Amino acid sequence: MAKVDPFVIQWPEAWVRDPEIGPVVHYLNRFLYDLWLRSGGGVDDVNEVQLNEIFNNSVDDGSSIYVDKSRRVVDVSANYTVLYSDGIIRADASGGSITITLPKIDGIEGYEFTIKRTDSATTANTLTIAGDGSELIDGHAGGVDVYLLSSYTVKANATGWDII
Repeated sequence: MAKVDPFVIQWPEAWVRDPEIGPVVHYLNRFLYDLWLRSGGGVDDVNEVQLNEIFNNSVDDGSSIYVDKSRRVVDVSANYTVLYSDGIIRADASGGSITITLPKIDGIEGYEFTIKRTDSATTANTLTIAGDGSELIDGHAGGVDVYLLSSYTVKANATGWDII
C-alpha cells in the first residue's frame, strides 16, 4: 500500500494530465503540503505571519492568486535545510563553510532542487549538499561538495537523491 499524505488532494486523473489544469493542481498540492509543514503538521496553528511568508512569491492577477513556489530562489550564507517549496538555493560560502541539507524524501519522489555556489573567492570554505539523516546522494553518505561558481541539481527517487 502506497503512503498517501493527508494534505495532498487526490485529483481526477484527467485533470492531472490536462496541460492547462495539471500545473495548477501540482502547485496547489505543493502549497498545501508546504502550509502543513510550516504550521507544525496541522493547518489549525497557522498564523498571519506564516501565511504572508508562504504567499511571498505569489502573483495576483486580479481575479485569483496563483502560487508558484516550485522555483523559489533562496539566498543563504549559513547552514540551511531545504523546504519542499524551494527550487533554487544560492549559497555564498565566503564567510565560512556551509551545509545545505535536503528534505526527507518520504513522499516527494520526483522533486528537484538546484544548489548553486555563488562565491568566487578561493578559500578553504566548503559548500556541502547533504541528505537528511542516512539518505544518500548518488550513493554518497557523506554529502557532495559544490565547487566555486558551480551548481548541482538533485532529484528525489524512491530511496535517495540523484544528481542530474
